[in-house]
Amino acid sequence: MQQNKNFNTKIIPFSVLSGYFLSAFIYMAVNQSSFFETDFSKNISIGVFIIIFLVSSAVILGYSSIYPKLAFISLPVICTILGLYSSYVSESMYVALAFSVICGAAIYFSSKLCTNEPSSKKKFVLGSKHTVILISAIAFIALIYIIVSGVLRYFTFGSADYNTGFYSQLLYIMSHTGIQTSTLEAASGNLLSHFAVHISPFLYLLVPFFAVAPHPITLVCLQAAAVTSSVIPLYLICRNRKITPVYTVCLCAMLLIFPASIISASGTFSELTFVLPLLLWFILFAEKRKILPSAIFALLTLSVHENAAIYMICFCLYFMLDTKKEIKNTENVASKKFFVFSSVTALFSLIYLIVCISVLSAGNVGLDLTPYNYASYSSLADVVKNIIVNPSGVIQSAFTSNKLMFILSLLLPALPVLFLKSHKHSSILFIPPFVLNIITQGTGNSSILFASSIAVTAVLIYISVLTVSENQVNQTVPSSNGTRHLLLLRAALVSIVCALLFNSAYTQYRIGDSVNIIAEHGEQNKAIIDVIERIPDNAAVSASDNFISHLACRPHIYRLRNEKETGYVIIDLREYTRISAEEKYTIEYYENLGYRTYIYEENCIAVMVKPS
Repeated sequence: MQQNKNFNTKIIPFSVLSGYFLSAFIYMAVNQSSFFETDFSKNISIGVFIIIFLVSSAVILGYSSIYPKLAFISLPVICTILGLYSSYVSESMYVALAFSVICGAAIYFSSKLCTNEPSSKKKFVLGSKHTVILISAIAFIALIYIIVSGVLRYFTFGSADYNTGFYSQLLYIMSHTGIQTSTLEAASGNLLSHFAVHISPFLYLLVPFFAVAPHPITLVCLQAAAVTSSVIPLYLICRNRKITPVYTVCLCAMLLIFPASIISASGTFSELTFVLPLLLWFILFAEKRKILPSAIFALLTLSVHENAAIYMICFCLYFMLDTKKEIKNTENVASKKFFVFSSVTALFSLIYLIVCISVLSAGNVGLDLTPYNYASYSSLADVVKNIIVNPSGVIQSAFTSNKLMFILSLLLPALPVLFLKSHKHSSILFIPPFVLNIITQGTGNSSILFASSIAVTAVLIYISVLTVSENQVNQTVPSSNGTRHLLLLRAALVSIVCALLFNSAYTQYRIGDSVNIIAEHGEQNKAIIDVIERIPDNAAVSASDNFISHLACRPHIYRLRNEKETGYVIIDLREYTRISAEEKYTIEYYENLGYRTYIYEENCIAVMVKPS
């Protein structure tokens, strides 16, 4: 970085703002009370604050007078650090939203002035080798984060782990019988086929892994691998579109830090997680116009979940429009063949979706159509009809306060990039998240915490790829075109910062919280594990939701609320984890049913047995 002897007066306001935000961060980090409490400033001397502010500003101004670019870089960096800390402490999406605006403005104006500072030194140019190394490093960090989050949640007996327990039992039974059945799926606790609830033949591909290591942590690792491996097809898509290395790294980073991907994957296990990498592989081969691998990944995507068909229909429609343009301009034979393939795949996916929903609806056990409705309908036709004739119902369902924050969590990290001119037909790809996540009434579908939103990442990332592909400019082109390049780079940086801020604000699945629980309740958790290990592997057990995953690898495991008569009943007595739906299932309740206390750890765990 070249030393600049001509003092730039523009660094003064940047240095002052940087000093102010740095001083605020120092006080927030040191002060034990929360910053949003009214008495935060009660014991703070305004004089001392001013001194810290002046010293911070002077230090920043001092080095900025020598290296002006550092003044412009300092402001967005310090704002981002303050925003991350504020979002984490406040646990507020609104704080994350406010700092997204502040950091976005800081990045935009800082980068604009930074480019005006001359530098005679040779710039570092990111090459293909550096790209692979950086993406691999980011993916590895994300992989470790997801696995550590899942493992800690397992050993702290988090309630979110119930779903992981359900899939553990499902795969355990599949590995022994080859049939998708579980005692945890039906409300009654009866053995029920998973095909009565969701059409997920893809789960059979996970059985070999689970057979080798039959444990819930196996599912945690598989889910982490699925999400982080998504950067492989994304990297290849970027390379196929000749996207420059710096944007390729940004897009891969966006994929792995999007709230809809990293938070969902860090939560409970779900087969929907696998839609993300499979869709991206389908997109890769579709862009290359390779029919056979596209067909394979289309079928794999459809096999994950019936809802995946909606994504497949819209992506096929997009590629139909895309290839139609190629046919019109070049009369390309490969494009003609792929147009036919896309048409057939879209039709097949539609028929598959209709058949799946009809079968599930007919069973009166599986698919709950009310999330896609505003009344109790029994057929897909009624769902479609209601959406068409009842726009007020759609609007009412889509624009609640919770939905708006959910939409912001989904879109804001990608919005700066999406604001730029995008592909002509890409808007069709927004249909699946609108239908499945926005206008739904089911809370699980409209929450970042559930894997139902993870496929949205594939949509947003691919549209971002299209946007970058059409807006990127090689750095060697004349400066008249360089403006668009800089705008695109700023947008990518703002997107990454927004994603980090929203991630920081989410309270679920935080590694720090799990570590605190282990530190505070380590002996208690160890006692619970010791008790659970004393339960025979072949015994029928009813257990609190928090303990389901630790008992899942057995043919007969039930939730307490199912009121099944089993040989053992395990009750969570920890005050801070009691689930309201389980409150009535106390020791006294089971004693009245003829059970006797077998193990009792006060404020910890109780095991009841049914005398034979």
